[in-house]
Amino acid sequence: DIFGKMAVEKKLYGYITTVRDDDTCIVDLWDTAKEYADRLGLNSENNFFSEWPRGAVFYNNFEVSHASIWTSPEYRAYFDYIDQAGGIYFKRWGDAPIKSIGVSLFLSHEKVHHFSDLGYRHNPFIDILPAAMRKDTGGRGRPPALAELAWSPTKPVQSVIGHHRVEALPDAELQRWIAPSSDVGAGAWTGADIASSVSLGPEEG
Repeated sequence: DIFGKMAVEKKLYGYITTVRDDDTCIVDLWDTAKEYADRLGLNSENNFFSEWPRGAVFYNNFEVSHASIWTSPEYRAYFDYIDQAGGIYFKRWGDAPIKSIGVSLFLSHEKVHHFSDLGYRHNPFIDILPAAMRKDTGGRGRPPALAELAWSPTKPVQSVIGHHRVEALPDAELQRWIAPSSDVGAGAWTGADIASSVSLGPEEG
């Protein structure tokens, strides 16, 4: 029961992995958020905004959160500030980086839970096996092989926030894979966001 676990452990935000957003979609967002944080004196031991890597976001296709995060006066004031800056409309700031920054501003890392035992797949970007399927079962019931280009945590750690280890580096192999091929006509590829991913290492003991 993931909701019960969050309640018992008094966690307010749960995620399954992190990714790096496309740099062209976060132009000035981190600086705008920092201006807001500095103005209100939010850079403190009660949050982890100053430690959160620029461009890293919680992959919010899967998230479990307490509604109070988003309905609190503090978050609503922050969102209004971001909204009025105009980047949502003119610079393509998305919900994932805006919300991720909000979590880092208004929660301590102790209130954030990493669901490291759950599996999640969103091809071609994320492919994570559940913990029960990662174990060697002696040849019986072995998990299926991951996709050839499945994202894997092989890059060096960039940031450690409490017991959360976050990496935020572009996945060049994945970007090459989804790039338009020179062998097809221009009309055969309709375009996609530049794919980047970060690795989330094992939690610190």
